[in-house]
Amino acid sequence: MPPTPRPSSSDPSMTRPWTAPIQQRLADCSDYYLYAVQQLDTCVAALTVKALQDARKWIETALEDVSECEQGFRKRASEPQDVVSKKRDRNQANNATL
Repeated sequence: MPPTPRPSSSDPSMTRPWTAPIQQRLADCSDYYLYAVQQLDTCVAALTVKALQDARKWIETALEDVSECEQGFRKRASEPQDVVSKKRDRNQANNATL
């Protein structure tokens, strides 16, 4: 008996109601990790000039980013979430204070 062909990803029967929210959360996580890397780079720069309080703040913010990503997956996929815009607002506020 020949193998049953697998439906392609463009096949409407393969569409799942949770696909879009998961893809959005993955995109959000990508942004969060990019922010975290930028913050760790800023932390290293702060450490080179011995600005320990600033370095600590950037490390804490980077860790919050990773946590936000994980929390996004813990929430129900159907919940509306605009985490990236909240994150951008927080980063702008942090940048303004330093």
